Amino acid sequence: TGYTITASGGGAKNYSFSYNTGTLTVSPRAITITPDAGQTKSYEESDPAYAYTITSGSLYGGDSLSGALSREAGANVGSYAITQGTLTSANNPNYAITFDSTPVYFTITAGTMTVTAQSYDGAYDGVAHTITVTAPEGAPVTYSTDGESYSATNPAYTVYAANARTVYYKVERANYTTVTDSATVTIGKAPLTITAKAKTITYGDAPTNDGVTYTRLVNGETSNVLTGELSYAYSYEQYGNVGNAYTITPSGLTGDNYSITFADGTLTVGALPVTLSWSGTSFTYDRA
Repeated sequence: TGYTITASGGGAKNYSFSYNTGTLTVSPRAITITPDAGQTKSYEESDPAYAYTITSGSLYGGDSLSGALSREAGANVGSYAITQGTLTSANNPNYAITFDSTPVYFTITAGTMTVTAQSYDGAYDGVAHTITVTAPEGAPVTYSTDGESYSATNPAYTVYAANARTVYYKVERANYTTVTDSATVTIGKAPLTITAKAKTITYGDAPTNDGVTYTRLVNGETSNVLTGELSYAYSYEQYGNVGNAYTITPSGLTGDNYSITFADGTLTVGALPVTLSWSGTSFTYDRA
């Protein structure tokens, strides 16, 4: 409004001209704004600029609109109606903007959590072991041995098992997709060496031994954790020759948590001391 129309240039022999100004009114250009459907973001992302389409009328030349659409307040997963926001005629005086009131919703989808899990794989050491789950701060982790019943207790295993134990875990947090997966706890048998102690006997003695030593019993355990009866085999038979090339081979023990290796000891056979005595050592001189 407020534009003037001024006439000039008229002429006639019998007339004298005077000119009055007129008013030129420029009306706002009518357009209709409709929010685009199907706009989304994930929970952890920032809102984008809400897209829209001019569904009636058009912008003139290279014009662009000032302002932006808005939406209902809320940060949780859900759907929120898109509103006109600051995309108004007041901010765009050359356009009469109509906002399409048909509800169009902006959707916040569940976010994605980064969760990692570490299995355990080691030999028996007498200590309880679990899987290790790393989840975002504030995201509780629950565990299960059957994949159905979960609790906050992380199953712990101490002793050997022929197969890996599977532990399921679940991480739940508001506005995020629940993460469910599994890891394993594998406890193998600990290596244990049972070695026959060296023994020395005398020629003619029956073979015998001085027991064994245990290498790598763990966690302060003693031979009491083993079952069976210790026995020995000898490469020496009674009255065999003197020497140190004979072996003592232990056997007979087993352990639920141990993989046992039996190691030979050395049996040394020493010479038998002999005492010689003489009799009839008196002679009568006979010049012989």
